[in-house]
Amino acid sequence: MKKYIQKSLILSAIIWIVVTLISFLCFAYREEMKLNFLIVLIAFLGMGIHYVTVYLFYESFLKEIICKYVLVEIMVLVIGIISGWFVRSNWWMSFVYVTPVFLLAYLLGIMQMKKDIESINQKLAEKKESRVYEE
Repeated sequence: MKKYIQKSLILSAIIWIVVTLISFLCFAYREEMKLNFLIVLIAFLGMGIHYVTVYLFYESFLKEIICKYVLVEIMVLVIGIISGWFVRSNWWMSFVYVTPVFLLAYLLGIMQMKKDIESINQKLAEKKESRVYEE
């Protein structure tokens, strides 16, 4: 089921990107499409930040989290200032928006990791029990 959801989300994202690109190139929806391209850019940069920080700081979980937070905050500030979300006088508002979302995402990620670990441990225990019965 998880693979099905992932594939359907990927397919819908590809369709959305193609429709947005065609609308941007062929019709006069240029101003409205800037938000769509910013969303795609943020998603792309977010995944890039994730892979780079995991690669560089694989040995320390705390360093990895701090580095990701700083890089995401910088990314939101730069894109926010460029797109007009923040002006130079209220740049600190990005911390108000980014911090709760970042913490919630990590808490959800940790909960999912815990479920995965429990599932793997249960499968290993079942496998161990089946070996005992065979012997």
